[in-house]
This record gives sequence, structure tokens and C-alpha cells, in this order.
Amino acid sequence: VSEDIKVYSIATYAVTVPETCHIGTSFTVTGEGEYLDDCVITWSMTEGDAPAEYVGTLGDDGGEISIRKTGSYTLTATIADPYGNVYTAEDSIEITNTAPDVPTITVDLDYFDTLNTYTPDCQVKANIIVESNDADGDGVGIEYAVDSVQTGYLGVGSYTVKVRAIDQWGLASEWVENSFTI
Repeated sequence: VSEDIKVYSIATYAVTVPETCHIGTSFTVTGEGEYLDDCVITWSMTEGDAPAEYVGTLGDDGGEISIRKTGSYTLTATIADPYGNVYTAEDSIEITNTAPDVPTITVDLDYFDTLNTYTPDCQVKANIIVESNDADGDGVGIEYAVDSVQTGYLGVGSYTVKVRAIDQWGLASEWVENSFTI
């Protein structure tokens, strides 16, 4: 009695991503394997045990994606062969973001403003300049505290400027204050 036996190679696959990447920045996902004929590859991502989202498209060979939230993520490729076998391959990445620098505050009091020369109610033009940088190169905005004074005409008294810098992803620096007197 003779019998034909067919031997099929088992699919192999590996996923590679960088160890770290800055939030919102595209990175390369490499997917490589053997014996993938007629296999279906699907992609998923988790943060801890929860499903997570990425932006971009992944195919059989990987692709380019970005992640818009900081954290530790695992990207998984699930390979299903035509015989009902399912294999997985995964790699992890840390998505990072650095807060902007604590802002610097400069207050320039203009006692000789030509548009509103020293007014009868003793108002003086206060030019408030706030600057900050972001080590990651993200766009930075400045947030003033609710009770903070801003550029404008101010009467005699003591004032405080209180601000912080916020990057385009919502990460904020510490608050900083500068007090001055007119």
C-alpha cells in the first residue's frame, strides 16, 4: 500500500519597528517572511491590553505609519495560511514627546507711547513678550492663566504675568510668573 503525503512549509514572518519614535512622526514598519503564498496578513495594534489606532497603511511587506498619542504600543501581524493555521509576529515601540521649554517673559513698560501718551488716569503701555521653544520641533502656543495680565494699557499698581507653553500635541510646560509694578 502506498500513499502520497504532501508536506507544506510553515509560513514564517517577522515584524520590525523602531524602539522609539516622536508622536505624530511617520516610521517604517518592516514585515518579512517566507512561504507566504496564499496567506492573508492582517495588522492590529494595542496599548497594554486595549486596541489602539495608527495612521497609515500596512501591507504584506509593512509600510509607513504614525501614532498620535504617547505610550508603549505593540504592533501585531496575524498570518493565516490556506490550511487554517494562524501565526502571529509582533514588535513594540515607545511613542515619546518632550514638553516645551518653560517660557521666558519680558515686560517692557512704555511710558512714552505716542498713541496714548501718559494719560490723565496714569495708564502706561505694558508690552509683554513671551517666548518658548520645543526640543522636538513641535509648534508651541502660549496659555495665559485666567488672572494673568496681558499686553495693554495699565494703571498704577502691581501686576503678574502667568503663562505656560503648550505644544501642538497638548503637552504643557510648567507655569512661570513675572511680577512688575507701574
